[in-house]
Amino acid sequence: MTDPAPDFTNGSDPHPDATLMPGSGSGYGHGPDVTQVRTPDPGPHGPAPAEFLAPDESGVDVAGYELLDELGRGGMGVVYKARQRSLNRLVALKMVLSGAHASPADRARFRAEAEVVARLQHPNIVQIYEIGELAGAPYLALELVSGGTLQKTLAGTPQPVRPAAYLVELLARAIHFAHQRGVVHRDLKPGNVLLAVPLDGASSISDQDGAQVAALYGVPKVTDFGLAKRLEDDAHNTRSGDIIGTPSYMAPEQAGGRGPIGPAADVYALGAVLYDMLTGRPPFKGATTFETIQQVRTEEPVLPSRLRPRLPKDLERICLKCLEKDPRRRYATALDLATDLRRHLNGESVHARSATPLERTWRWTRRNPVPAGLLLAITLGSAVGFWHLSELSKSLVRSSALEGAVQQAEMMNELNRYYGRVAAHLKGAGVEGEPDWEKPGEMTMPPPATMTIDLGQQISARSESGVQVRLYSDFPFKRRLSRPPPDGFEQEALNQLRRDPARPFYRFEDLDGRPVLRYATARVMETGCVDCHNNSSDRSDNWPIWKEGDVRGVLEIIRPLDQDQQRINRGLRGTVLIVSGSGASLLGLSVLLVYLGNRRTRVTAPHMMRPATEAAPLPAEDGGDDQPTEMPSDSPHGGATPPPAHVPEEVVVWRTALPIGTLAPIRIVPPIAGTLRLVLEPEGETPPVELRVEVAGAPPVSGFGVDPFVEVAVPAGRVVNVRVRADAALDAMYTLTAELLTVRGTQQ
Repeated sequence: MTDPAPDFTNGSDPHPDATLMPGSGSGYGHGPDVTQVRTPDPGPHGPAPAEFLAPDESGVDVAGYELLDELGRGGMGVVYKARQRSLNRLVALKMVLSGAHASPADRARFRAEAEVVARLQHPNIVQIYEIGELAGAPYLALELVSGGTLQKTLAGTPQPVRPAAYLVELLARAIHFAHQRGVVHRDLKPGNVLLAVPLDGASSISDQDGAQVAALYGVPKVTDFGLAKRLEDDAHNTRSGDIIGTPSYMAPEQAGGRGPIGPAADVYALGAVLYDMLTGRPPFKGATTFETIQQVRTEEPVLPSRLRPRLPKDLERICLKCLEKDPRRRYATALDLATDLRRHLNGESVHARSATPLERTWRWTRRNPVPAGLLLAITLGSAVGFWHLSELSKSLVRSSALEGAVQQAEMMNELNRYYGRVAAHLKGAGVEGEPDWEKPGEMTMPPPATMTIDLGQQISARSESGVQVRLYSDFPFKRRLSRPPPDGFEQEALNQLRRDPARPFYRFEDLDGRPVLRYATARVMETGCVDCHNNSSDRSDNWPIWKEGDVRGVLEIIRPLDQDQQRINRGLRGTVLIVSGSGASLLGLSVLLVYLGNRRTRVTAPHMMRPATEAAPLPAEDGGDDQPTEMPSDSPHGGATPPPAHVPEEVVVWRTALPIGTLAPIRIVPPIAGTLRLVLEPEGETPPVELRVEVAGAPPVSGFGVDPFVEVAVPAGRVVNVRVRADAALDAMYTLTAELLTVRGTQQ
């Protein structure tokens, strides 16, 4: 349910907001962080001082101000609508809630806020008029902005694109103005942007976009500098481990409570506000504060275009650049953001760019190391396995082809020898060997060399597998002089085999577009062939005088490999499918386990915890190291939660995991009585530390070690302070797992 916008025009507020004011800031608009009622019940510190209760109808005079109505109340301050008598103008009067009893730290923070706002004179920042004291209690007189907050105007609804970009441009220029004066806001969000109603005739807006923004929203003004940081302040003013801001809009470096929080945090928040205006929701919003913080630290936002199709790509790039986890990848200044938004509104190309596929892959790998590692192992394993199988198959094909070529060459040589003996026998019977042996009417036969050549040509012509048999020499017969000269392999084979006739020469290469094996053996002159060749009528003029043992030529067997390779590849495909299926199953199982593990970490016993409707801020305290950080009541980190009527049939009735540091203690308020079990897990290698648990009204209990463990009995609603102590000055972070156990079936 959305509260109606307050009307301040008639001097009264008949229906003040139920959630008006942050706990420590100067704003007085609608905000999701705190709950305020018109007449607050007495809190844990007792009733509010009488001088700070809502004024009666007659009005109360406070140092020259007439209090008209209460606008908002938070954990530290209260804001009234008041009339400044001297100038007869309406103002917002903020006062310390504890009045004259305010602690020195509260007074210092209040004055620091006044000093911050006083140096920021800008049309889009709420102005300060006066600071003073009443009965020892400080107060601020601020500009009264009567149009409500941007959050109430948004109400979870996506806004028109161009007005949204224009409004965030105005905010970015205002924030840059603050940065130039050494002020970082640190809690920028729609609830801290007030909307002023433009006065008739006072607007100087001449462009169409500006006029539309003024009509839709009014004049935006940044408020609530209660968490602002002055850049010249010493580093110890904000302790390491403090979580400052509103989770849905805080930068990852704020959510982690580590590292310096500078202007880049405000740039991130501006991007979160732009995301909210474009999509109707913040970039991160979990069921609890802790879950939201975890999302901010570890997850990437959903692309705005997935929540709002047809969103301009340039505007999406601008928004996502602001929301980068690494501050160095965001806009260097808020002015750079404003300039890029102006370029988009003017139809010019913007400086923001989308993350490359490699960058997106790297981010996914960092967020999901287990499935990424498994995917890498499966991919590399599959690639190496497939390469090995491919090489093995290639080796098998080649070895098989080589073995076949050896057998064919031996068969051809034996056939030639056998035919030579037959030819010698027939020659004794008067049958002569003639190269042109098919003459009609003559009883002749082909010489052994001619028979081998003709047989090889016949095999080459009729082979279905493409096998070829060749016989060639660099001293051919006259009738074979027309044969093309030897190619590179043939010439190399002749040279090699003349040097070493006993060693075959072969090579795997492509021939006519097909992978083949070319296998060559030497044709050595035997005793029965010497006279035949030296006395042949078909002898060429350049022939030498042949002797026994001379290499006469080369017998070459050419075997294609493609058909054998195809047969083996068919078997490999089946193997690859099996391996890929197994790898995909393992990867899917790992992703499922990671998902279930994340859910187990995030889910905090729904029967014990009511879901938070809005993310709550975690303000920093200015106390010493022993000052505990008190968690909001709707967070799984602590706070009183209404106990259920019956505890389910479980021993562990509440479980959560939350960050804790040596400089950031935690306060837990168990909603029911039981045994509180606490286990400390370090992030990385750390020396042994003390886990100290202090239950109000009971002696402290401690555990010591690298991962200490403590169990302590706790009554219902009793405050439990948990802190980590180290012997040396150590600023380290841990994960604290807390479980609340009770007797099975106990009625509460």
